[in-house]
Amino acid sequence: MKHPEDTKTIDMMPAPKRGRGRPPKADAMTPAERTRAYRARLAESGRPIATKNVTDNYGARSMMIQEMEKEMRHHMQRRDDMHAELEKMRAELERARDLVQSLRTETAEAKTRHLDVLTRLTALDPTGKKEAAAKKTTAKKEDLTVTVLNAEQYEQNAAPRVQPQPRRPSR
Repeated sequence: MKHPEDTKTIDMMPAPKRGRGRPPKADAMTPAERTRAYRARLAESGRPIATKNVTDNYGARSMMIQEMEKEMRHHMQRRDDMHAELEKMRAELERARDLVQSLRTETAEAKTRHLDVLTRLTALDPTGKKEAAAKKTTAKKEDLTVTVLNAEQYEQNAAPRVQPQPRRPSR
């Protein structure tokens, strides 16, 4: 600290600078107090007080939320229904695959039996291909009626018959 009469010595710790702006008063009012005083002065003078009514949108928001929840429940129900339908379709597809597999097995077994019968019948008929083609022999074996054909006739009968489609005139 320096002596009060000493004007030549520099202070080691200068005095703090005052902050920016107007210095605060000790008896300053808050913004709410100022507004209340202003409205009181307006009421005493008889002028109307301008007030703003703030409405609560809780009801509208609540209804909107309820509608959204209802729509969400509807979509969730649709999703669950679709999952159930998907599971039914998967089960039906599995049954169809099993049926196709069993039919393939039965068809293969039937072809094998058919070829066995044909082999036995051709072994019984030692005639040549021309004679076998000219003369059709039927025999009953395992409750099946079989017509003995040569290999060419069998292939012709087994091949799918496709009818040619007539051509459409070009435009």
